Amino acid sequence: MEKKQDYKLLENLDFPLARPISVRGQTVDRLTLRRATWKDLKIASAAAKGGDQSEMAKHLLCNLAGMSPDEFDELDLFDACSLMELSSGFLYGGRSFPTITKNI
Repeated sequence: MEKKQDYKLLENLDFPLARPISVRGQTVDRLTLRRATWKDLKIASAAAKGGDQSEMAKHLLCNLAGMSPDEFDELDLFDACSLMELSSGFLYGGRSFPTITKNI
């Protein structure tokens, strides 16, 4: 059985893309995400401007990968979802995004 990598052990994460995109005018087939800091989380939270958790995660990932939100929006849906799942490890210790249910 393959052991899952623990985020705490990673300095940089090399993320291969299913479909290449253009970042800062260069075609890339992988993204390198640096290790997140508390400051990164604060910047992402402010950039999300009260948006939902996925918007905050998007801004966090953009900051860590050195790409713009517009470039992120060009990601293949598979890549975007995989990165969002990865970001849940940064934000929630590997758990998925919390959901809020309301009893009616």
